[in-house]
Amino acid sequence: MKVKFNKMRAIFIIVMGLMPFFAVAQTTLSVVYSDNTQVEYTIQSSGKLYFSGNNLMILTASSATVRSIAVADIKKIVFEQSTNKIEETPDAISRFMIYPNPADDILSFTHANTTEVFAVSIFDVQGREVLNGRYSSGEKINISHIKSGTYFVRFNNLETIKLIKK
Repeated sequence: MKVKFNKMRAIFIIVMGLMPFFAVAQTTLSVVYSDNTQVEYTIQSSGKLYFSGNNLMILTASSATVRSIAVADIKKIVFEQSTNKIEETPDAISRFMIYPNPADDILSFTHANTTEVFAVSIFDVQGREVLNGRYSSGEKINISHIKSGTYFVRFNNLETIKLIKK
């Protein structure tokens, strides 16, 4: 059976054949085979995807077994929209609080135990970073340039809180 590749897919395969793709965080990959069966793989940050000859190689984690799939058997490859998996930290264990929430142009946060400086990043729902910087607990963060919507505020790459921007 002959598999059709569009121009974008051909470019993807050529580029991917030259260098491995390392997931930034956690990525979900769906492989649709020529017979229309579908298999999903969750690639952890220690895993990787790469091409070897005419095969797609999938390593879901550094300790996992490499899976090899012949490119000729693949009809379609679908990635989750974002390689960054962002999940909100449950209130019961979060040491951070953001306010006001929803927010207009200024956002502040507090930490339960300290006033040290924290790495603060704000991501949109597609995992794109829209703001990052280093801020102290209680310091005002200007978010006036961010469009209205739902965002996730991440502190020191450890805890994440959902933010609504008015």
